[in-house]
Amino acid sequence: MNQLIPWFEIAAMAASWLAIQQIRQSPSLWVFPVLLTIIVGVDSTQIIFQTGAYHNNTLIYNLQEPIIWLLYASSLYLAFNAPKFKRITVGSGLLYLLVAIITMPYYLREQQFNVILVAVGSALIIGLILLKLYEMLESPMGFNFLRKPYFYILFLYLIFNVSTLPYFTMVNWLVYDLGREDIIKVLKNVMSVMNVLLYATYTVCFLWIRVTKVSS
Repeated sequence: MNQLIPWFEIAAMAASWLAIQQIRQSPSLWVFPVLLTIIVGVDSTQIIFQTGAYHNNTLIYNLQEPIIWLLYASSLYLAFNAPKFKRITVGSGLLYLLVAIITMPYYLREQQFNVILVAVGSALIIGLILLKLYEMLESPMGFNFLRKPYFYILFLYLIFNVSTLPYFTMVNWLVYDLGREDIIKVLKNVMSVMNVLLYATYTVCFLWIRVTKVSS
C-alpha cells in the first residue's frame, strides 16, 4: 500500500493543476496546487534518494510539517465568511508557530518526529475544519453538495487527521521505548489506507471542478 501512495499524490497534484483556471476563482482552493506539489516533491525525493534498510527521514518531514499546516490553515482562513472564525484561525496559527519554535530544536537534534507539533497541529486543524463545516451547513436544506467540492476536501482531511493522529503521536514512543513493530505496522496500514482515500478524493474533486467549472 505504501508504494501506491505517491501515485495517488501525483494524481491529486496533476488534477489540481488541470483545474487551475477554476481554482484561481476560489480563494480557499488556490493553495492546493502548491501544497500538493510540495508533498509530491518531498515524497518523491525521499523515494529516489532513500538508501539502505533504514533511512531516517525525520528532518525533512519535521521541516515540511509546518509548511503544509500553514497552507491548510490559509485555505481555511480564506474560506471562512465570519470574521470571528478568521480571528480564531489567526490565533490558531500563532499558537501553532509558538509550539513549533519551542519544540523544533529538540526534535531536530534528536532526529525524531516532532510528535508534539503534529498533535497540536492536528487538534487545531480538526477544530478549524469543524468550524468551517458548521458554517457551510448552517442552512443544510439550501446546501448544494454537487456545487461544494470543498466540503468533501475538508471532510476527508478531517477524517484523515482523526484516524492518523494515533500513529503520529505514538510513533516515537512505540519505536524508541517499546520497539512494538506489530503495533506500528497496524497504524501504518491505517495511515496508508487514509492517504489513498484522501488523495483519491482530492483527485475526484479537482477533476469535478475542472469538468463542471464549479469551484465554490
